Amino acid sequence: MDIWNNEERNIWTDNTEDRTMKNVTPIAGNVALTTLRAGMANLSDSFAERDNVIKGVVIAALAREHVLLLGPPGTAKSELTRSLSDLLFGEGEFFSVLATKFSTLEDFYGPVSIPEMKAGRFVRVTDGKAWDKKSVFVDEIFKASTSILNTLLKGMQERKADNGGEVDIPLETLFGASNEYPESDALAALYDRFQIKFWVDYIANPDNLLKVLVAGGAKKSLIRLSSDQLEELRSDVEAVPFGDVEARILLVVKAAVEAEGFRPSDRTWIKASRIVRAATVLAGRNKVRGEDFRVLADVLWKEHKDREKLAAVIGNAVDPYGARGEAILDGIRLAMRELPVMELLKSGQLKKTEMVTRVSAIMGQVAAERDKLMEQLDEAGDHEVLNDALVAADAATNQLQALTLEIMKFRPSR
Repeated sequence: MDIWNNEERNIWTDNTEDRTMKNVTPIAGNVALTTLRAGMANLSDSFAERDNVIKGVVIAALAREHVLLLGPPGTAKSELTRSLSDLLFGEGEFFSVLATKFSTLEDFYGPVSIPEMKAGRFVRVTDGKAWDKKSVFVDEIFKASTSILNTLLKGMQERKADNGGEVDIPLETLFGASNEYPESDALAALYDRFQIKFWVDYIANPDNLLKVLVAGGAKKSLIRLSSDQLEELRSDVEAVPFGDVEARILLVVKAAVEAEGFRPSDRTWIKASRIVRAATVLAGRNKVRGEDFRVLADVLWKEHKDREKLAAVIGNAVDPYGARGEAILDGIRLAMRELPVMELLKSGQLKKTEMVTRVSAIMGQVAAERDKLMEQLDEAGDHEVLNDALVAADAATNQLQALTLEIMKFRPSR
C-alpha cells in the first residue's frame, strides 16, 4: 500500500527545494547546545573511537531514554558513562553497581531504616544509592536477580519506586552494560526498555590506542550542562514538530526494516519519534530531516551484527543522500588503505618513481570519489553525512599532497 499522497511524495523525493528542507531554521544562539557540543568534543578527544556512543547517549538523555552497552570487558564502558553523566546531569549524580547472582536489594537501593521499621513502615535509606541519582550504571545487568530486575523495570518505565509507598525517583537515564546478550526470554522486557544500544569494542586503530597510552587513559571533561540548560534542550525537542508527514516517514522505515525480517516492538516505534526529534535538536535544527531518522539504526537492532544492515536499509529508505555519502566515504577509506608509507622508500623496497605512481593512483581515486560527492551536494544542498564525507575527502587529499611532496624531496643516503 502506498502511504504517501502526491504532495508528501514531492516533499521528500521530487522537488529539490523542498527536499533540501530550506525552510528548516537552525537553533541559533543556543548557548545550551553550544555547551553540550563542546563537552561532547572534549569527550571525543579523550575516548578514542567512541563518537557514535557519545552522540547516542546524548540523544538518549535528551529524549529521557535508557542506553545499553554491550561488548567485551575492558572497553571503558563505566568510565565513559560516568563522564557523560557528569556532562549531562552534573557531578555527583552517577551511581554504579555490579550485578551478580548474589547482589541484594540493599546493594542497589540501600538498607532498611531501623527507626521506620520499628514504627511499622518498610522504608529504605536510599541516600547515595540507585534511586537517589539521575543516572545509574548497572554492570553485568542481565545477571541481576528477578527481584532487582523487577524494580529496575518499574524505575525505568515509570520513574517511580516502592519505598514505604510509591515515590518518585530522580532517574533520568539508566545505563546497562553486559559482556553478553540476555540468555532467557524472561529478560526480553528489560532488553526492550533500552531504546538505544551500542556494541562497544576494543580500540581498532593503533594510532588511536597510542594516543590513549600517551595520555595515560581518558581524561574527564570539565564542561557541564546546567540543569536549566538540559531542560531548555528538552523543551527544544518537544517543540520539534512530528506530524503526519514525519509519521509517514517513520512508517516507511518500519515497512523497510520489516521487509528485511526485523520486528521491533510497538513500544520501540512509539518512542522512536522522540529519539528522532532529539537527533534533530542535536544537529541544531528545529524541523526533522530525512537524515535524522538514521539514528534509528542504533535503536532497532537486536544483535549488533545487524546494525550495519539496518543502517543501510534506513538510509536507502529515508536518506538516500546520506547512504550515498557513506558509500563514497567507504570508497575513500578503501583507497587510503593502499597508501604506501615512507619507510618503503627509505628502506629501498620501493623506488621513487614507483612510490609516486602508487600515490598518484590513489589521489586519482580520491579525486573521483570527491567529484561524486560534489554532485550529491549540488543536488541535496546542506547534508550532515555529505558534509562529513567532504571533510574526510579533503583531509585525504591534503595527506596525499603532503606525502607526494615528501617523496619528491627525498634523497637516498649514499
